[in-house]
Amino acid sequence: MQKLNFTPFVEDNGNLYVSGKLGVLAESPKANFEVNGSSIFSGNIGFFDTDPDAEIPGDGFRIRREGHFFGQNFDALIFEKTDGNGDIPDGGFAFSNQGKDGISKTSMVIRGDGKIGIGTKTPYCLLHTYSENSLAAPYLTGFET
Repeated sequence: MQKLNFTPFVEDNGNLYVSGKLGVLAESPKANFEVNGSSIFSGNIGFFDTDPDAEIPGDGFRIRREGHFFGQNFDALIFEKTDGNGDIPDGGFAFSNQGKDGISKTSMVIRGDGKIGIGTKTPYCLLHTYSENSLAAPYLTGFET
């Protein structure tokens, strides 16, 4: 059993208050709350007044809100991929579906260089669609504006 290195305080209403950083399986937490390992959340998770300059070490991601992203008072919820290897993230976001067979099938990707693939993991233009269905167009070339 490991010694607690913070002082928890339980309020009369049952809320837990911790003064300092709290780590779950994290020896030296780098943020106010750090979890090392898998987590399961049941219910809503709220993000507000997030710090866009918060450090994400290495390859990772953050979900944040930015108040004036689209202009004055036009806020955005931002899903951001970070990369510890280079200026342009070498990975990206993948949207996949899983059926009863347990096999994950990628539906769409957004790569770090901005290319979008629908039906393909490796888009070679800004918007690349692929279908094995002979009735669908094999690809659609995107143009930069």
